Amino acid sequence: MRLGIYSTVDGLPWGASEYLWSQTALVLQQQGHTIGVNYQWFPRTPPRLAEIQERGGSIFWRNQPGPELLRLPRRFTDKVLQFGQRYHDLWLRQFRPDFVLISISYHTDDVSIANACLRYGIPFATLLHCASTYDWITIHHLETYRNAYTRGNRSFFVSEANHTIMELLLAAKIPQAKTVHNPLKVAAAPLPWTEPDPVWQLACVGRIHFRSKGQDLILQVLRREQWRDRPIKIVFWGKDQGNQRQLEDLADWYGVRNKIQLGGYAHSPADIWAQSHGLLLPSRFEGMPMVTAEAMLCGRIAIVTDCGRNSEWVDEGETGFLAAAPTVDDLEATLERAWQHRQDWQAMGRLAAERLQQRYSADPIAEFMTELDKLYPLKP
Repeated sequence: MRLGIYSTVDGLPWGASEYLWSQTALVLQQQGHTIGVNYQWFPRTPPRLAEIQERGGSIFWRNQPGPELLRLPRRFTDKVLQFGQRYHDLWLRQFRPDFVLISISYHTDDVSIANACLRYGIPFATLLHCASTYDWITIHHLETYRNAYTRGNRSFFVSEANHTIMELLLAAKIPQAKTVHNPLKVAAAPLPWTEPDPVWQLACVGRIHFRSKGQDLILQVLRREQWRDRPIKIVFWGKDQGNQRQLEDLADWYGVRNKIQLGGYAHSPADIWAQSHGLLLPSRFEGMPMVTAEAMLCGRIAIVTDCGRNSEWVDEGETGFLAAAPTVDDLEATLERAWQHRQDWQAMGRLAAERLQQRYSADPIAEFMTELDKLYPLKP
């Protein structure tokens, strides 16, 4: 089969939204299938894309600087080109896919490639990684989004919550929806527990992006009187995506700099959980928060907001604690419940690992390939 993969990723060269399709592509290449990827150009090729290329896959770079773009009139901006059909048509004619998988990082990403697939009669499926009601779809693009999610062979979601949100945003039912799992970066085995010394250390893992990950809420909780003298420290792990300066300045302004630390980017999640007693992540929206699953599999509790799949995995008061909404008061109340049970965190973490192993796919890639095979037989 000639599988075309269109990734909408734009702001960052690579992210968790690229794990499932890229690992699936590598397995399919081993089985003799041909892979063609349509990807936003970045100065450096992400390692996983380079691996797909080395194995014979083709990469079609969108918006790559070059003589062709320089010859275009100024009125043709990058945004117009992104939403236009010209490059969609060029890629589909060049690669001639039997089937197209459209991987969508965030629900407002450009999905007009679906219109091109419909025009050429090419079967396709969408794979959405994150949706929220913070950004509504306008009437100008409503039909394009409806085409993508309702006229494809399948609409994959990484959480049932995101499926529900998309039906609301589209004001339309998505009958061919299917929920799938992302591959994780940790083994399903609890890590050794480190006793507090006497500080309890929580890890906030995710790109430093207040709008989605809500790190600002943590600082607003820590500035409150009852938290100032408690032996607790929050380590923020992840790359800056626009708000690290505000995070540091707020910590100084609120007088809580001694309660936080910047951990940077960790290539191995297990390294984070080996030195942490739990996860604290007050996300404003999520798709499938892999960090929650990884923390739990490593034997750590999760203190998180009720979004994405968190409520499917975290059993309140048993394996973690759920904040009803991403607000300062809700987060503080949830963190207070957790703090009052801190002596139970180790036992709760062991139970979290046990229960998540029962609820999470043992082989997300194999299961996803089975779903693709139902849509278009995977014959090399």
